[in-house]
Amino acid sequence: MVTVVDASTFLKDFATLEKVDDRDPDAPLEDRRNIVDLLVDQVEFADVLVVNKSDLVGRGTRRAIEGRLRALNPSAALVWTEHGRVDPSLVLATGRFDWDKSLTLPAWERELSKPHIPETVEYGIVNFSLVSDQPFHPQRLYKYFATKRPELLRAKGWFTLATQPRVSWQFHLAGAKKKIEFAGKVAPARGPRRAVEMVFIGVFGKKAERWKNELEKCLVRPGEVVDPAADPFARYLSQVGKR
Repeated sequence: MVTVVDASTFLKDFATLEKVDDRDPDAPLEDRRNIVDLLVDQVEFADVLVVNKSDLVGRGTRRAIEGRLRALNPSAALVWTEHGRVDPSLVLATGRFDWDKSLTLPAWERELSKPHIPETVEYGIVNFSLVSDQPFHPQRLYKYFATKRPELLRAKGWFTLATQPRVSWQFHLAGAKKKIEFAGKVAPARGPRRAVEMVFIGVFGKKAERWKNELEKCLVRPGEVVDPAADPFARYLSQVGKR
């Protein structure tokens, strides 16, 4: 599976909130995906990443692109090209495609199931995960999510709130696009085994530990009383009930 990345627009597209039909009026009406979701899906699934128009970006931009691609898909071969010129042997009959491997977990889930020190640390890109039996304090977590964090590249996981112990929520972030979804009142098959299971990938550098500590502070402390009436997530749950 080969994915072609446009070096001249990759960072801009990674930070956009536009949807597919915002750029392509002929896109199917049901295709309401965000550009960044489509971009991330294609990068994560590829065996070979061809980064074209590399002549249009400087060394710093090239390094930033490579770091993000390695963070999203550390096992793919990376081929830099200019004007679409590429050695056919690098993209045809490479023998890299493995159907069983293609069904394995993407980078963020691998990190959650088996944390490791990524090769992308040289780019300042670091992964960290948070697994806890304690649920989140809704107000503190809402404030954490509401804060703009341009360093975040990818994040995903499940969590529960102290005010809604029987409800699980799913958090998804790709580039600038952030989404929190109701995941069910009964934990689904792929839902949380713990109260919180989340992984974050970003350009944290040495700030990763501080970021993780800030997130841990959003967990409910033993014996802490939380007011359900002040839960900012409650309105989302009420909207789910009306569907």
